[in-house]
Amino acid sequence: MQNTAKVVNELLVELFNEILTIEKAALQESPFKDLSITEMHVIEAIGMGSRTMTDVADQLGVSRQTVSKWETDQTVPELIKVKLLSQLYNVSYDYLISGSNLSGDITSIEMIVDEIDWTSAWSKKYPILATYQGIEGIQPYCQQICNFYDHFKNMFNLNDEDTVLILKDMLYQKFKSENKKNKIK
Repeated sequence: MQNTAKVVNELLVELFNEILTIEKAALQESPFKDLSITEMHVIEAIGMGSRTMTDVADQLGVSRQTVSKWETDQTVPELIKVKLLSQLYNVSYDYLISGSNLSGDITSIEMIVDEIDWTSAWSKKYPILATYQGIEGIQPYCQQICNFYDHFKNMFNLNDEDTVLILKDMLYQKFKSENKKNKIK
């Protein structure tokens, strides 16, 4: 269990840092290259939806000028305000403060992972994840998979995390096998 968590942690740190590197490179090619990643995240979050700067300030209990200073990097919001901002715009706390690479501390990684809506995050790349539940006739299969999950977990006396990791790996191995067959054809 400890080793599994360590491997997952290392993979997540590597993935996060790769995304951050790509994001930084893209920012350097944009008209906003003089801004930091953190500044862009705060500006992007504030710019989401139809809220005005005044609306945001009112909801956070600060002045409009304070929000403006955050946007222009004249000041940095208190951590509690960043947390409120993340809730207001439904983005992760980490997203707003991710101006530098993660250190790999497993506790901070686990807190971040718990906040992520993985279905929503992956559905941007794989749209089927956002729509498959609406496919006619799929619900019985969802129930069968849930029943299988419970049976597998109990049969091998596993916890939820290990059950998910093992089943995910089994599905991935099947996926790789099918891809290999399709490439040979």
